[in-house]
Amino acid sequence: MGIELNDLDVFNIRNFTLKIKRLISLRQRLLEYLTKRMYTIAPNLTSIVGELVGAKLISHAGSLTNLSK
Repeated sequence: MGIELNDLDVFNIRNFTLKIKRLISLRQRLLEYLTKRMYTIAPNLTSIVGELVGAKLISHAGSLTNLSK
């Protein structure tokens, strides 16, 4: 049902998958970092809305102080 892949196709597919794997790894490390920082900086906010939403709220407000106001 498929076609034969030549060496260039295989090379490009491998490069693409390696880039995807690196991006997934980077995303996981960033999420771990964000989780640690949010529990340190704003533990109550993190417990209520979670790490991602809390970080977005702080970013949108400009600072934690502005968010609290």
